[in-house]
Amino acid sequence: MTDVRRHPGAEAAILGEVPNVTGLVLWQNWRYLRDWLSASRDARARLFPEILAQWVVSKRADARAEAPALVPALAVWDEWVRSPLTMQTVRLSNACEFTAGWAVERGYTTTALLFAEAAAQLEPQDPRRALLAGKLSRSVGQTVRAERWFNASISVARESEQWEEYIRGHLGLGILFMLMKKDARARAHFSAASTRANRHGYEWLAGEAQHDLFQFMTVRGKYDAAELHARTALSWYPKNNPRVPYLAADVAYLLICRTRYSEAIELLRAFLRLIKSPPHNVLGLSMFVRALAAAGHPRKFLRMRRRLLDVELGATPYEAAALMASGGGGEGHAALGSRGAARTLCP
Repeated sequence: MTDVRRHPGAEAAILGEVPNVTGLVLWQNWRYLRDWLSASRDARARLFPEILAQWVVSKRADARAEAPALVPALAVWDEWVRSPLTMQTVRLSNACEFTAGWAVERGYTTTALLFAEAAAQLEPQDPRRALLAGKLSRSVGQTVRAERWFNASISVARESEQWEEYIRGHLGLGILFMLMKKDARARAHFSAASTRANRHGYEWLAGEAQHDLFQFMTVRGKYDAAELHARTALSWYPKNNPRVPYLAADVAYLLICRTRYSEAIELLRAFLRLIKSPPHNVLGLSMFVRALAAAGHPRKFLRMRRRLLDVELGATPYEAAALMASGGGGEGHAALGSRGAARTLCP
């Protein structure tokens, strides 16, 4: 398991990412966490001064004013510094996870990872914490750390029979190995996730595993196999599952790869009628523009290209990064029905 105490340069990364006094306070909290995790119980009592210097109290108050969305976590940090031996580990871990989520929303990726790893190390018996650390490690290209955290999540989840987290751990490793172009290992983890999901009644998670396999096969150019996995995903997803619209968009991409542009255009029209907000609609718009050009619709192509440029110019750098990290999947609107994809996929 990755140890937060062994990250040279981590403190500088927090100060480099998070501006102003909030960055300073988070940097201080992370240093406290690092020392706390290294210390014995007796030593922990001596980590913090009995009375904080006035400038420290002032900076912490300034951070609460500067980052009101972070106040729930900052309040726990302040309580912890005042009473280090009475703080419940789960509350401290929750504060770390909350901080990681806050940092993700603002594009502070290294800060998010460091606090997610601290949350996982504070509560090693919770596979969700390790799963989050694995996802964030993967998102910043830290493949070795990601593999360790996903394996930790799978191991704990198997021992405690928390099958949803066990399945998600295998999905996480599947995506990681797909990105690393380790095809056999990726397929093994996707298949393990699908099998376990079916065995324990998580059909919707089995659908996610099949969806991921479909994307994997499409990227590798194995279109016949991809289509089979897409059909299976469609049959296993509940019709209101938030990933169904993105399955339709992914099917449209497969159709573009197979030069079936008219069918792709119809699916993408349905997708864009319901997924209207950036960053979630940017990939759909991009594919729609590409399909219109290939199908020989110059006027529609020019109109939609202008719309795409407007959306891209209005997107923040974090929205673009989030879109690339998600691959267009994940949470979204569930209103798009599966009929369009079904018509395309079913013989």
